[in-house]
Amino acid sequence: MNADESILNLEKVDLKNKHLLPEYSGIYYVLDESNIVWYIGKAKNLKKRWNGKAHHRLYQLSSQSRKKFYIHYKKLSEINLDEEEKKLIAQYRPHLNSSPVKKRKVLPAENLLRETILKLPDFLVVLGIEPPRQINKNAITPDWWLKKKLAGLQIIHLVLDWEKLIEFAEQDILTSCTCKSGCQNHDYVQG
Repeated sequence: MNADESILNLEKVDLKNKHLLPEYSGIYYVLDESNIVWYIGKAKNLKKRWNGKAHHRLYQLSSQSRKKFYIHYKKLSEINLDEEEKKLIAQYRPHLNSSPVKKRKVLPAENLLRETILKLPDFLVVLGIEPPRQINKNAITPDWWLKKKLAGLQIIHLVLDWEKLIEFAEQDILTSCTCKSGCQNHDYVQG
């Protein structure tokens, strides 16, 4: 359903600038550039609700690559949020409010990489991200299938500060070992 003047006259931010939302409770409407209401929601803190990738509909909105979305919002007391949200959803019947939540599938390797990067912030520097490489169609090698799967992915260049990492590992050995020699006789890292 199309938004009416009561929504269009509200304050708004581009979905890409969701970090500019205010930190108060309210009702929000997600509209596309044609003023179609895609979603209506409530939040005790609008900014926190849309912070990062936390919103449960962000993946579905982001997957609409040809559409530009805006978040229109109005301040409302927390006491009235539930009742107002239900009334507005019944009135505008936004598509995403009645559809199942779709989530991006995360591969185990992505989780492992994310966890590793989070544990190594003092030792790791991201130099940059390179766009996907083109496949050399003339190069048929035994691992061509691997190249075909990997060639379409973005390449992330990471650098580890090896000296700091070794220093950190040595501290971990000394603090976690319970032997009386203080690990001077061991050639392995306890973990």
